[in-house]
Amino acid sequence: MPGYIELPQKIFCWTEKAASRSMVNALKKYPAIAASEVLKKRDDKPVVLYIRHPLNRLASAWTHFAANGYGPTAYSPWPDFPAFCDKVLAGHINPHWDSQTDQHVYHDVFLPNEWHRLEDITKTWPKRHPLLNVNQAKHPKPDIFYREQDLMLHYRRDLLARGFENDDLFV
Repeated sequence: MPGYIELPQKIFCWTEKAASRSMVNALKKYPAIAASEVLKKRDDKPVVLYIRHPLNRLASAWTHFAANGYGPTAYSPWPDFPAFCDKVLAGHINPHWDSQTDQHVYHDVFLPNEWHRLEDITKTWPKRHPLLNVNQAKHPKPDIFYREQDLMLHYRRDLLARGFENDDLFV
């Protein structure tokens, strides 16, 4: 589930598998607010979203769930990354791999009015709220080229919002 935290000058959005835990920890003294409140306030203050490359995020979600024993038996019937991708492309919904931009639409309005690439977070994040728990673990990467074009089309709104069309797959 996405979330919103309000600071005096900005509202920050978070999305699973895109530094969400780090953001929530850094801003824990500020109130979480509902999407309905963000909609009312978005014309008066920036609503900031950090978007991770969707295929990098998808691979991270799969390695996280596989590494923590949520594979074929406990969570969903995918024996490997290609089977997982097939499930995602068939419409298996989960906030850890759903479109980041789609998760921030409320009453047909895209709530963020400012967005950045997640990999640029250290350049744009407020310095007085350090991100102490940014997960920089190096998980083994699955073969992300399985059905790459289908996945790129599936996540096209995230890719377009971030201007990823000319980027390397992993940044």
